[in-house]
Amino acid sequence: MKKGSKWPLAIGISLGVVFAVNIAFLSLALWSDDGLTDRDYYEKGLKYGERIKTERELGWTLRLSTVAGGTGIKDVKVSLLDRDGGVIQGAMVTLLVMRPATGGFDAVHELKDEAGLYKGQVVLPLEGWWDLRVTATLGGKSVEETFRLKA
Repeated sequence: MKKGSKWPLAIGISLGVVFAVNIAFLSLALWSDDGLTDRDYYEKGLKYGERIKTERELGWTLRLSTVAGGTGIKDVKVSLLDRDGGVIQGAMVTLLVMRPATGGFDAVHELKDEAGLYKGQVVLPLEGWWDLRVTATLGGKSVEETFRLKA
């Protein structure tokens, strides 16, 4: 090797850059949001087939409509229908609002039953896509459906 060769320096710098990038990715993986929307996702996954079977047996349908109520505010209406299209009253209907692209904006709302039309108001503080997970429970049985909405 010639005296004053720059190869050892170049190899050392390259290894240093690779090491620094690996440390940055490791830090990002350990201290960033994991993106999970449910704390008990594993248990829900195990019971998924059972939940789908129960929903089919019930024959309930959820319908969602929204109307802009101001900047970032949406008036939400949910209909819970039986197999024949009749309105089901007296259920507890909750709405989980989630932003798929960013964590930290999730909110749960309980909708009010007004003669079988479940109503509420949600605030969507950022523009973009939002997931609205509606869960209706009556007599120990429930149905769940997720709707995607652009704010």
